[in-house]
Amino acid sequence: MPQIPLGVTEDRLLGSVDVEESVKTGTTVFQPGLLAEAHRGVLYVDEINLLDEGISNLLLNVLTEGVNTVEREGVSFRHPCKPLLIATYNPEEGAVREHLLDRIAINLSADLPMSFEDRVAAVGIATQFQEHSNEVFKMVVEETDYAKTQASML
Repeated sequence: MPQIPLGVTEDRLLGSVDVEESVKTGTTVFQPGLLAEAHRGVLYVDEINLLDEGISNLLLNVLTEGVNTVEREGVSFRHPCKPLLIATYNPEEGAVREHLLDRIAINLSADLPMSFEDRVAAVGIATQFQEHSNEVFKMVVEETDYAKTQASML
């Protein structure tokens, strides 16, 4: 499981084009970054609230588009990037930027006691949602209707 460290560079995150090899061989030689490693897997970010704003914007753009495009020295390379993003943060160290929170599907609090099995189930549902969202919607329709009823009573 690839992990994005706090001081990650753009080249390490997105990948880079080996310009020298590309010129020698006449074909684009891509050096994959963390996002290429994470495609169809899990991508982990610890302390997402402390991640550099430019890096977090790049990350969100790639995750939103589902494609990573690397362009260097007139050479470009594209590859799919559709990982499940799991991130942690400590609110005492700073808030998470609003544009990040808008794109997080599930937000779990570590303040509440949660068993290992419940955490595994949450990740399983998130993964299933990523692959088959309609099935997950059908699975939770009763709970969703109950929540809507409770919200309308307020």
